Amino acid sequence: MAQDRADWARRYYAEDRLRHPDRLESLLGEAVAWSTGYQRSRAQTRELLRQYLEVQPRDQEALVRYINELLVVRDQAEAESRLEFLDGSADSDFLRARVEATRRPERALDLVVSVLDRAPENAAAWALKAELEDQLGRQALSISSAQRALALDPFRYSTVYLLARQYRRMGKIQAADDALEMHEIVAALQADGTRKAVSASEELDLLESLRPFIDSEAGVFRARLVAALFRAGRVTEAIAEAEREIDERIHPVSELASLAVIADEAGARALARRLFEEITDRQPEHVGAQASLVMLDLEAGRLEGAGARLADAKTAHPDFARLVYLGGRLALVQGDGDEAVEAFDCALLLAPWEWQWRAALAELHLARGDRTALKRIVDEAPETPPGWQEWVARHQKALDKKQ
Repeated sequence: MAQDRADWARRYYAEDRLRHPDRLESLLGEAVAWSTGYQRSRAQTRELLRQYLEVQPRDQEALVRYINELLVVRDQAEAESRLEFLDGSADSDFLRARVEATRRPERALDLVVSVLDRAPENAAAWALKAELEDQLGRQALSISSAQRALALDPFRYSTVYLLARQYRRMGKIQAADDALEMHEIVAALQADGTRKAVSASEELDLLESLRPFIDSEAGVFRARLVAALFRAGRVTEAIAEAEREIDERIHPVSELASLAVIADEAGARALARRLFEEITDRQPEHVGAQASLVMLDLEAGRLEGAGARLADAKTAHPDFARLVYLGGRLALVQGDGDEAVEAFDCALLLAPWEWQWRAALAELHLARGDRTALKRIVDEAPETPPGWQEWVARHQKALDKKQ
Protein backbone atom coordinates (compact mmCIF):
# COMPACT_ATOMS: atom_id res chain seq x y z
CA MET A 1 0.00 0.00 0.00
CA ALA A 2 1.06 3.60 -0.53
CA GLN A 3 2.26 5.34 2.60
CA ASP A 4 0.67 8.71 1.82
CA ARG A 5 -1.62 10.32 -0.74
CA ALA A 6 1.29 11.75 -2.74
CA ASP A 7 2.96 8.32 -2.91
CA TRP A 8 -0.27 6.80 -4.18
CA ALA A 9 -0.61 9.60 -6.77
CA ARG A 10 2.98 9.14 -7.96
CA ARG A 11 2.40 5.45 -8.56
CA TYR A 12 -0.92 6.04 -10.28
CA TYR A 13 0.40 8.69 -12.70
CA ALA A 14 3.66 6.83 -13.38
CA GLU A 15 1.75 3.67 -14.29
CA ASP A 16 -0.68 5.66 -16.41
CA ARG A 17 2.20 7.29 -18.31
CA LEU A 18 3.65 3.86 -19.06
CA ARG A 19 0.34 2.86 -20.60
CA HIS A 20 -0.23 6.23 -22.30
CA PRO A 21 3.13 8.00 -22.91
CA ASP A 22 1.49 10.98 -24.62
CA ARG A 23 -1.04 11.71 -21.87
CA LEU A 24 0.10 15.15 -20.66
CA GLU A 25 -2.25 15.37 -17.70
CA SER A 26 -0.53 12.34 -16.16
CA LEU A 27 2.88 13.95 -16.68
CA LEU A 28 1.69 17.06 -14.85
CA GLY A 29 -0.02 14.98 -12.18
CA GLU A 30 3.16 13.05 -11.45
CA ALA A 31 5.14 16.30 -11.28
CA VAL A 32 2.73 17.72 -8.71
CA ALA A 33 2.79 14.45 -6.73
CA TRP A 34 6.60 14.57 -6.50
CA SER A 35 6.37 18.06 -4.95
CA THR A 36 4.68 16.77 -1.78
CA GLY A 37 4.64 13.81 0.59
CA TYR A 38 7.21 11.87 2.56
CA GLN A 39 9.41 11.19 -0.46
CA ARG A 40 9.15 14.58 -2.19
CA SER A 41 11.86 15.34 -4.74
CA ARG A 42 12.35 18.89 -6.01
CA ALA A 43 14.73 17.68 -8.71
CA GLN A 44 12.17 15.20 -10.04
CA THR A 45 9.43 17.83 -9.83
CA ARG A 46 11.49 20.32 -11.85
CA GLU A 47 12.41 17.76 -14.50
CA LEU A 48 8.84 16.57 -15.04
CA LEU A 49 7.54 20.15 -15.15
CA ARG A 50 10.25 21.06 -17.66
CA GLN A 51 9.18 18.16 -19.88
CA TYR A 52 5.54 19.18 -19.62
CA LEU A 53 6.27 22.84 -20.45
CA GLU A 54 8.17 21.85 -23.57
CA VAL A 55 4.79 20.79 -24.95
CA GLN A 56 2.52 23.23 -23.07
CA PRO A 57 4.69 26.34 -22.47
CA ARG A 58 1.75 28.57 -21.46
CA ASP A 59 0.04 26.28 -18.97
CA GLN A 60 -0.24 28.67 -16.01
CA GLU A 61 -0.46 26.07 -13.24
CA ALA A 62 2.66 24.30 -14.48
CA LEU A 63 4.51 27.59 -15.09
CA VAL A 64 3.84 28.88 -11.59
CA ARG A 65 4.97 25.62 -10.03
CA TYR A 66 8.08 25.45 -12.22
CA ILE A 67 9.20 29.03 -11.57
CA ASN A 68 8.66 28.58 -7.83
CA GLU A 69 10.84 25.47 -7.92
CA LEU A 70 13.52 27.39 -9.86
CA LEU A 71 13.52 30.17 -7.27
CA VAL A 72 14.11 27.62 -4.51
CA VAL A 73 17.35 26.50 -6.20
CA ARG A 74 18.16 30.10 -7.27
CA ASP A 75 18.15 29.35 -10.99
CA GLN A 76 17.53 32.99 -11.84
CA ALA A 77 18.30 32.75 -15.55
CA GLU A 78 15.88 29.89 -16.22
CA ALA A 79 13.19 31.58 -14.10
CA GLU A 80 13.53 34.83 -16.06
CA SER A 81 13.33 32.96 -19.35
CA ARG A 82 9.85 31.71 -18.42
CA LEU A 83 8.32 35.06 -17.40
CA GLU A 84 7.12 35.93 -20.91
CA PHE A 85 4.71 32.99 -20.81
CA LEU A 86 2.90 34.12 -17.64
CA ASP A 87 -0.54 35.73 -17.89
CA GLY A 88 -1.56 38.98 -16.18
CA SER A 89 -3.14 37.52 -13.05
CA ALA A 90 -2.25 38.64 -9.53
CA ASP A 91 -0.51 35.31 -8.85
CA SER A 92 1.59 35.68 -11.99
CA ASP A 93 2.55 39.27 -11.17
CA PHE A 94 3.57 38.19 -7.67
CA LEU A 95 5.80 35.54 -9.20
CA ARG A 96 7.26 38.12 -11.59
CA ALA A 97 8.02 40.33 -8.59
CA ARG A 98 9.83 37.50 -6.81
CA VAL A 99 11.98 36.87 -9.89
CA GLU A 100 12.69 40.59 -10.39
CA ALA A 101 13.38 41.28 -6.69
CA THR A 102 17.13 40.66 -6.79
CA ARG A 103 18.07 42.61 -9.91
CA ARG A 104 15.29 45.15 -10.36
CA PRO A 105 13.73 45.92 -6.93
CA GLU A 106 11.84 49.02 -8.09
CA ARG A 107 10.19 47.08 -10.91
CA ALA A 108 9.42 44.28 -8.45
CA LEU A 109 7.87 46.77 -6.01
CA ASP A 110 5.58 48.15 -8.73
CA LEU A 111 4.43 44.62 -9.46
CA VAL A 112 3.76 43.86 -5.78
CA VAL A 113 1.72 47.06 -5.39
CA SER A 114 -0.30 45.95 -8.40
CA VAL A 115 -0.85 42.56 -6.78
CA LEU A 116 -2.03 44.11 -3.51
CA ASP A 117 -4.47 46.36 -5.36
CA ARG A 118 -6.17 43.16 -6.50
CA ALA A 119 -5.46 40.93 -3.48
CA PRO A 120 -5.09 43.14 -0.37
CA GLU A 121 -5.12 40.14 2.02
CA ASN A 122 -2.08 38.46 0.43
CA ALA A 123 0.33 38.10 3.37
CA ALA A 124 3.20 36.90 1.17
CA ALA A 125 2.86 39.98 -1.06
CA TRP A 126 2.95 42.31 1.94
CA ALA A 127 6.04 40.51 3.22
CA LEU A 128 7.78 40.86 -0.16
CA LYS A 129 6.78 44.53 -0.27
CA ALA A 130 8.42 45.02 3.13
CA GLU A 131 11.62 43.35 1.92
CA LEU A 132 11.75 45.45 -1.25
CA GLU A 133 11.11 48.69 0.63
CA ASP A 134 13.87 47.74 3.03
CA GLN A 135 16.17 47.06 0.07
CA LEU A 136 15.33 50.51 -1.37
CA GLY A 137 15.92 52.27 1.96
CA ARG A 138 12.27 53.12 2.63
CA GLN A 139 12.36 52.26 6.30
CA ALA A 140 9.02 53.55 7.56
CA LEU A 141 7.12 51.99 4.67
CA SER A 142 8.97 48.72 5.17
CA ILE A 143 7.95 48.55 8.83
CA SER A 144 4.33 49.31 7.98
CA SER A 145 4.25 46.60 5.29
CA ALA A 146 5.91 44.08 7.61
CA GLN A 147 3.35 44.74 10.33
CA ARG A 148 0.56 44.26 7.81
CA ALA A 149 2.09 40.96 6.67
CA LEU A 150 2.29 39.73 10.26
CA ALA A 151 -1.28 40.85 10.94
CA LEU A 152 -2.37 38.52 8.15
CA ASP A 153 0.07 35.72 9.05
CA PRO A 154 1.66 36.07 12.50
CA PHE A 155 4.04 33.17 11.92
CA ARG A 156 6.13 34.64 9.08
CA TYR A 157 9.45 34.38 10.90
CA SER A 158 11.50 36.06 8.14
CA THR A 159 9.25 39.11 8.45
CA VAL A 160 9.71 39.19 12.22
CA TYR A 161 13.46 39.17 11.60
CA LEU A 162 13.13 42.06 9.13
CA LEU A 163 11.30 44.06 11.80
CA ALA A 164 14.09 43.33 14.26
CA ARG A 165 16.64 44.73 11.79
CA GLN A 166 14.55 47.84 11.22
CA TYR A 167 14.10 48.50 14.94
CA ARG A 168 17.83 48.17 15.52
CA ARG A 169 18.59 50.68 12.76
CA MET A 170 16.16 53.09 14.42
CA GLY A 171 17.92 52.65 17.77
CA LYS A 172 14.97 50.84 19.35
CA ILE A 173 17.19 48.23 20.93
CA GLN A 174 14.62 46.69 23.29
CA ALA A 175 12.06 46.36 20.49
CA ALA A 176 14.74 44.81 18.28
CA ASP A 177 15.72 42.32 20.98
CA ASP A 178 12.07 41.42 21.57
CA ALA A 179 11.54 40.89 17.84
CA LEU A 180 14.66 38.72 17.61
CA GLU A 181 13.39 36.59 20.47
CA MET A 182 10.07 36.23 18.64
CA HIS A 183 11.95 35.33 15.45
CA GLU A 184 13.76 32.46 17.15
CA ILE A 185 10.54 31.11 18.67
CA VAL A 186 8.46 31.40 15.50
CA ALA A 187 11.25 29.97 13.33
CA ALA A 188 11.47 26.95 15.63
CA LEU A 189 7.71 26.42 15.35
CA GLN A 190 7.97 26.23 11.57
CA ALA A 191 10.80 23.69 11.47
CA ASP A 192 9.79 20.15 10.45
CA GLY A 193 6.22 20.64 11.56
CA THR A 194 7.24 20.97 15.21
CA ARG A 195 4.45 23.43 15.86
CA LYS A 196 2.24 20.42 16.50
CA ALA A 197 4.25 19.72 19.64
CA VAL A 198 3.67 23.20 21.10
CA SER A 199 1.28 23.26 24.04
CA ALA A 200 -1.77 25.50 24.00
CA SER A 201 -0.41 27.64 26.81
CA GLU A 202 2.88 28.11 24.95
CA GLU A 203 1.05 29.15 21.80
CA LEU A 204 -1.10 31.59 23.76
CA ASP A 205 2.03 33.11 25.29
CA LEU A 206 3.55 33.43 21.83
CA LEU A 207 0.46 35.10 20.38
CA GLU A 208 0.35 37.56 23.26
CA SER A 209 4.05 38.32 22.77
CA LEU A 210 3.45 39.02 19.08
CA ARG A 211 0.80 41.66 19.77
CA PRO A 212 3.26 44.61 19.92
CA PHE A 213 4.50 43.81 16.41
CA ILE A 214 1.19 43.35 14.59
CA ASP A 215 -2.40 44.48 14.27
CA SER A 216 -3.93 42.17 16.85
CA GLU A 217 -7.41 42.87 15.49
CA ALA A 218 -6.56 41.10 12.21
CA GLY A 219 -8.90 38.21 11.53
CA VAL A 220 -6.19 35.61 10.98
CA PHE A 221 -4.57 36.49 14.30
CA ARG A 222 -7.89 36.25 16.11
CA ALA A 223 -8.67 32.90 14.49
CA ARG A 224 -5.37 31.53 15.78
CA LEU A 225 -6.13 33.01 19.20
CA VAL A 226 -9.54 31.30 19.29
CA ALA A 227 -7.95 27.98 18.34
CA ALA A 228 -5.34 28.30 21.08
CA LEU A 229 -7.99 29.25 23.67
CA PHE A 230 -10.03 26.17 22.77
CA ARG A 231 -6.92 23.98 22.97
CA ALA A 232 -6.14 25.41 26.40
CA GLY A 233 -9.64 24.59 27.64
CA ARG A 234 -10.58 28.27 27.99
CA VAL A 235 -13.86 27.65 26.18
CA THR A 236 -15.79 30.68 27.47
CA GLU A 237 -13.09 33.08 26.29
CA ALA A 238 -12.80 31.29 22.95
CA ILE A 239 -16.56 31.49 22.34
CA ALA A 240 -16.65 35.19 23.28
CA GLU A 241 -13.79 35.95 20.90
CA ALA A 242 -15.43 33.99 18.08
CA GLU A 243 -18.83 35.60 18.63
CA ARG A 244 -17.20 39.00 18.31
CA GLU A 245 -16.18 37.92 14.81
CA ILE A 246 -19.84 37.19 13.98
CA ASP A 247 -21.20 40.41 15.48
CA GLU A 248 -18.66 42.72 13.83
CA ARG A 249 -19.10 41.15 10.35
CA ILE A 250 -15.83 42.72 9.22
CA HIS A 251 -13.80 39.63 8.39
CA PRO A 252 -14.01 37.47 5.28
CA VAL A 253 -15.91 34.22 5.04
CA SER A 254 -12.66 32.22 4.88
CA GLU A 255 -11.78 33.33 8.42
CA LEU A 256 -15.26 32.55 9.72
CA ALA A 257 -14.95 29.10 8.15
CA SER A 258 -11.68 28.51 10.00
CA LEU A 259 -13.29 29.54 13.28
CA ALA A 260 -16.31 27.32 12.62
CA VAL A 261 -14.14 24.26 12.04
CA ILE A 262 -12.15 25.06 15.18
CA ALA A 263 -15.34 25.40 17.23
CA ASP A 264 -16.77 22.16 15.82
CA GLU A 265 -13.59 20.22 16.59
CA ALA A 266 -13.62 21.65 20.13
CA GLY A 267 -17.18 20.42 20.68
CA ALA A 268 -18.73 23.91 20.74
CA ARG A 269 -21.58 22.82 18.48
CA ALA A 270 -23.88 25.81 19.06
CA LEU A 271 -21.09 28.23 18.17
CA ALA A 272 -20.11 26.16 15.14
CA ARG A 273 -23.72 26.24 13.93
CA ARG A 274 -23.90 30.03 14.34
CA LEU A 275 -20.69 30.46 12.38
CA PHE A 276 -21.69 28.12 9.57
CA GLU A 277 -25.11 29.80 9.35
CA GLU A 278 -23.42 33.20 9.17
CA ILE A 279 -21.31 31.89 6.30
CA THR A 280 -24.34 30.61 4.37
CA ASP A 281 -26.15 33.91 5.01
CA ARG A 282 -23.27 35.72 3.32
CA GLN A 283 -22.56 33.06 0.69
CA PRO A 284 -25.60 30.78 0.19
CA GLU A 285 -23.61 28.68 -2.30
CA HIS A 286 -20.81 27.87 0.21
CA VAL A 287 -20.94 24.09 -0.09
CA GLY A 288 -18.51 23.39 2.76
CA ALA A 289 -20.68 25.28 5.24
CA GLN A 290 -23.82 23.61 3.88
CA ALA A 291 -22.27 20.17 4.39
CA SER A 292 -21.18 21.07 7.92
CA LEU A 293 -24.71 22.17 8.82
CA VAL A 294 -26.06 18.85 7.49
CA MET A 295 -23.56 17.04 9.71
CA LEU A 296 -24.56 19.10 12.75
CA ASP A 297 -28.24 18.32 12.07
CA LEU A 298 -27.45 14.60 11.85
CA GLU A 299 -25.48 14.66 15.10
CA ALA A 300 -28.36 16.47 16.83
CA GLY A 301 -30.92 13.96 15.51
CA ARG A 302 -32.66 16.56 13.34
CA LEU A 303 -33.20 14.16 10.47
CA GLU A 304 -35.90 16.13 8.69
CA GLY A 305 -33.78 19.28 8.69
CA ALA A 306 -30.71 17.33 7.62
CA GLY A 307 -32.59 15.73 4.73
CA ALA A 308 -34.02 19.01 3.47
CA ARG A 309 -30.71 20.84 3.70
CA LEU A 310 -28.88 17.92 2.05
CA ALA A 311 -31.35 17.80 -0.84
CA ASP A 312 -30.95 21.54 -1.49
CA ALA A 313 -27.16 21.36 -1.37
CA LYS A 314 -26.93 18.30 -3.64
CA THR A 315 -29.10 20.01 -6.25
CA ALA A 316 -26.33 22.59 -6.74
CA HIS A 317 -23.38 20.28 -5.98
CA PRO A 318 -24.35 16.68 -6.89
CA ASP A 319 -20.74 15.45 -7.02
CA PHE A 320 -19.44 17.08 -3.84
CA ALA A 321 -17.96 14.06 -2.07
CA ARG A 322 -18.81 15.08 1.47
CA LEU A 323 -22.47 15.62 0.60
CA VAL A 324 -22.59 12.19 -1.04
CA TYR A 325 -21.09 10.65 2.11
CA LEU A 326 -23.58 12.49 4.34
CA GLY A 327 -26.37 11.08 2.20
CA GLY A 328 -25.09 7.67 3.25
CA ARG A 329 -25.03 8.70 6.90
CA LEU A 330 -28.63 9.88 6.66
CA ALA A 331 -29.72 6.67 4.92
CA LEU A 332 -28.01 4.59 7.61
CA VAL A 333 -29.79 6.42 10.43
CA GLN A 334 -33.08 5.93 8.58
CA GLY A 335 -32.41 2.18 8.34
CA ASP A 336 -31.72 1.94 4.62
CA GLY A 337 -28.50 -0.06 4.56
CA ASP A 338 -28.48 -0.62 0.79
CA GLU A 339 -28.72 3.09 0.05
CA ALA A 340 -26.03 3.80 2.65
CA VAL A 341 -23.64 1.31 1.01
CA GLU A 342 -24.28 2.84 -2.41
CA ALA A 343 -23.70 6.38 -1.13
CA PHE A 344 -20.51 5.47 0.76
CA ASP A 345 -19.19 3.68 -2.34
CA CYS A 346 -19.86 6.74 -4.49
CA ALA A 347 -18.24 9.05 -1.95
CA LEU A 348 -15.08 6.93 -1.93
CA LEU A 349 -14.92 6.95 -5.71
CA LEU A 350 -14.83 10.76 -5.48
CA ALA A 351 -12.42 10.89 -2.53
CA PRO A 352 -10.69 7.50 -2.04
CA TRP A 353 -8.24 8.89 0.57
CA GLU A 354 -10.99 9.65 3.15
CA TRP A 355 -10.13 6.83 5.52
CA GLN A 356 -12.93 7.60 8.00
CA TRP A 357 -15.51 7.18 5.24
CA ARG A 358 -13.82 3.93 4.25
CA ALA A 359 -13.98 2.77 7.87
CA ALA A 360 -17.70 3.61 8.02
CA LEU A 361 -18.36 1.53 4.90
CA ALA A 362 -16.18 -1.32 6.15
CA GLU A 363 -18.06 -1.43 9.46
CA LEU A 364 -21.35 -1.47 7.57
CA HIS A 365 -20.18 -4.44 5.48
CA LEU A 366 -18.99 -6.13 8.68
CA ALA A 367 -22.38 -5.62 10.35
CA ARG A 368 -24.16 -7.00 7.30
CA GLY A 369 -21.82 -10.03 7.15
CA ASP A 370 -20.58 -9.20 3.65
CA ARG A 371 -16.93 -10.26 4.02
CA THR A 372 -16.21 -10.17 0.30
CA ALA A 373 -17.18 -6.50 0.14
CA LEU A 374 -15.34 -5.87 3.42
CA LYS A 375 -12.10 -7.32 2.05
CA ARG A 376 -12.46 -5.34 -1.17
CA ILE A 377 -12.96 -2.01 0.55
CA VAL A 378 -9.99 -2.61 2.87
CA ASP A 379 -7.70 -3.77 0.06
CA GLU A 380 -8.59 -0.75 -2.08
CA ALA A 381 -7.38 1.78 0.51
CA PRO A 382 -4.93 4.00 -1.42
CA GLU A 383 -2.95 5.07 1.65
CA THR A 384 -2.38 4.07 5.26
CA PRO A 385 -2.59 7.08 7.58
CA PRO A 386 -2.31 6.37 11.33
CA GLY A 387 -6.07 6.50 11.90
CA TRP A 388 -6.71 3.87 9.23
CA GLN A 389 -3.90 1.67 10.54
CA GLU A 390 -5.47 1.79 14.00
CA TRP A 391 -8.89 0.87 12.59
CA VAL A 392 -7.44 -2.11 10.70
CA ALA A 393 -5.56 -3.25 13.82
CA ARG A 394 -8.74 -3.11 15.92
CA HIS A 395 -10.64 -5.19 13.37
CA GLN A 396 -7.84 -7.56 12.36
CA LYS A 397 -9.55 -10.68 13.74
CA ALA A 398 -12.69 -9.95 11.77
CA LEU A 399 -10.65 -9.20 8.66
CA ASP A 400 -8.72 -12.48 8.99
CA LYS A 401 -11.83 -14.58 9.57
CA LYS A 402 -12.68 -16.81 6.62
CA GLN A 403 -16.13 -16.83 5.12
